[in-house]
Amino acid sequence: MVIGIPREIMHDEGRVSATPETVKKMKADGFEVLVEKKAGAGAFFADEEYAAAGAELVADVADLYKRADIVLKVKEPLFNEEKGLHEIDMMHEGQYLITFIHPASPVNHEMVRRMAAKGIIGDWGQLALFLAVSAVAMALAVWAIGFWYQKLSLLQSE
Repeated sequence: MVIGIPREIMHDEGRVSATPETVKKMKADGFEVLVEKKAGAGAFFADEEYAAAGAELVADVADLYKRADIVLKVKEPLFNEEKGLHEIDMMHEGQYLITFIHPASPVNHEMVRRMAAKGIIGDWGQLALFLAVSAVAMALAVWAIGFWYQKLSLLQSE
């Protein structure tokens, strides 16, 4: 199983989806790990640290997408100006994409449709993270309603 960690291309995005320590753990679990050169630079992780952790450094991101079974990203797929291709166009059928994406947002609908048509599998299928965040939001909403209802009731009784 091959895990690919591309460099984030969103403007001013300095995060990386895996640290050298994470790569070391993935390697210990038997995964092959590909890291695009300079993927960790914005988070102050040098290529040498990834190599020392056991990652294969990849110069061409298209090669990383071609070889990876799983792609870990921080942000949603975007148009890669250096390659003249959208990241989705470099992905392949059956590939898993693990990233933060809000599939219900209208701005992401077309991108999600393109990924589905191409057979790219994402963690949004079960919306695990989204549902967890929604559950917290719902619990807070119920608490806030109860809090303000009590406050308003006390004010009205005065």
